[in-house]
Amino acid sequence: MSRLTTFINEKVSKKEIDDSLKSKDVRLGAEFEFKIDNDRFQDIWENRRQLEDESEEYDDSYKQWQDDHYDWEREKANCIENSESIAREEIENEYGKIGEDGDDVDFEEKVMERADGYVNQWLDDNPEPEEPQEPYDYIPSYDRGNEDGEVVDFSERENFLINYMENDPKLRKYTGGMWEIHDDSSLERGNGIELVSPPMPLKDFLIMMPLIFDMINKIGYTDEECGLHIGVSLTHGMSKVDTTKLILFTDEGYIWNLFEERKSNQYVEHMQRKIREALYSVGKYSYRRNSDAPTVERVLKLKEMIMKNKVKAYLTQDHYHGVNTEHLDSDDPYIEFRYIGHTGYQQRWKDIQAIIALYIYNLKLSRDPEFKKKEYILKCNRILLKLEAWAVMKELKRLKKTKDEWTNDDDDIWKNVDNEDDGIEKKKIAIKTLERKLTFLPKLSDREIRSLQRVDS
Repeated sequence: MSRLTTFINEKVSKKEIDDSLKSKDVRLGAEFEFKIDNDRFQDIWENRRQLEDESEEYDDSYKQWQDDHYDWEREKANCIENSESIAREEIENEYGKIGEDGDDVDFEEKVMERADGYVNQWLDDNPEPEEPQEPYDYIPSYDRGNEDGEVVDFSERENFLINYMENDPKLRKYTGGMWEIHDDSSLERGNGIELVSPPMPLKDFLIMMPLIFDMINKIGYTDEECGLHIGVSLTHGMSKVDTTKLILFTDEGYIWNLFEERKSNQYVEHMQRKIREALYSVGKYSYRRNSDAPTVERVLKLKEMIMKNKVKAYLTQDHYHGVNTEHLDSDDPYIEFRYIGHTGYQQRWKDIQAIIALYIYNLKLSRDPEFKKKEYILKCNRILLKLEAWAVMKELKRLKKTKDEWTNDDDDIWKNVDNEDDGIEKKKIAIKTLERKLTFLPKLSDREIRSLQRVDS
């Protein structure tokens, strides 16, 4: 019976990747972890503080103008009233009482003419208070910061970030709506921000990402604590996603090569290791001493066990996985990829774009059971062969024990033998058979042995 002893690393063509970035049935969202640069922030805040001071000065001057204008209007009204009385009295003294000469019209005109002269003279001496000009960048009182102008709590950072995005016409186009800003307590120094986008079409997402990166470069920075989490969903078919297939085809080696420092981050569990452990956990009781080698039929049988969600349950114990599947059962299902991050990730858009394309490609691949089916079976078979190698190694270790080290579990060695010599001979034959069998199985690395030991314990 044939055995497949080589692991097939899937090769993806450039055209397939390019096509992934043209998909119309994909929606993506992102969580940006970064830190506000306190020095840069304070510089920007000082500029804002100056605008706030100008706005506050305007408010004070406007209030003063309102008071002055009210007084001026009142004095003007008094002036008009008094001017008419004085003018009438003067005209009466000069031309006699009203109606005495039968020239009432001329008399009234002279009164109003003289009164207007007094009013105009008063206006010349008391010009109308000039209304202050509102600053071009006027900030309402409810939107102003504290008196010290310092970054002292999350609300100030949040307000600052909101104002920054709203004042940038390019950003405003893509950051309006259901964006969220959180205080990220997982980031030390107290200046961490988590900016969460809503899901959006791929075309818009690819435009939005560099704009956010540019903003991070201007107002903040990223370090070893910061990550970029990408959520990917398909318009149709998320219920058909095979998470095992998705993980096995996710090229962690390629991603780690680009973001090597992220490999040791505690919030990014290695999924190739997790899927091996999951498969080992599901299948470890199926592989006993002297069992047959894994065949395609056995691979498919294990696949049936996987489809019963045993592996899925193992993988969703927490969400700190490179491929986080916990949102697949939500009302708006998606897969979260957590691989990207570390210092300066926002300056590596070209690399990130290539990884996003792989995310999309692998997600589409994982929902189609016929796509790359042969390669999928080969990958599963390799894991099964390693599981068998582990079982053989454990059995050899058991058989090579001395008589003083035997346990009750070793009694089957001596079944159906009449004496100790026959038992020893049977034991030698078993050891030789297993050692020969082991030569046809893949060698286990120290890392893989430790992984199997954890599952077997």
